[in-house]
Amino acid sequence: MDTIFGTKESQYKEFMALIGYYSVTFAFLEDLMKFFINKLVNPKDNEFGLCLTATMGFQQMYHGLMSLYRKREVSDNLIDGMETILQHTKSLDEDRNKIVHSIWQLNKDNATIMRYRTIARFGSGLQPDNEELKTKDLEKKIEDLTQTVKSLLAMLDQWNKDHEKDNKEKED
Repeated sequence: MDTIFGTKESQYKEFMALIGYYSVTFAFLEDLMKFFINKLVNPKDNEFGLCLTATMGFQQMYHGLMSLYRKREVSDNLIDGMETILQHTKSLDEDRNKIVHSIWQLNKDNATIMRYRTIARFGSGLQPDNEELKTKDLEKKIEDLTQTVKSLLAMLDQWNKDHEKDNKEKED
């Protein structure tokens, strides 16, 4: 039996695929946030927004997108919807950091996985920060992330539709 870190290689690869899926989906969320910012900065030319977003980290995009959306959107309901979505992305970013920047190992029961990480803090010094997780819990996190991406896409579609209406009214 081939093993990696004391677990079956095939099960380890399946779990690593879940981590990869989460990571790639989160990268898509970040690109979607950048694209939305680009649309809000200049709906006709994405390059203006790209000049701003090309080097932005998640926190800058989070704050920038909400600030721009508040400036461009007049509907309180849509602003509240965007705020809810973006507030949720903060916990997804925390999950992403834990998932991507940790060492993982399937436990011998092959039903749970263990996250290993060491942290250093000013007040408490060096500490282990380990967490046990069931594979199905990681799958739930992936589903939550996917739903958030879909919600943000729906907000972008709504903004595009509203913006197209505004452009047509200005042309007439």
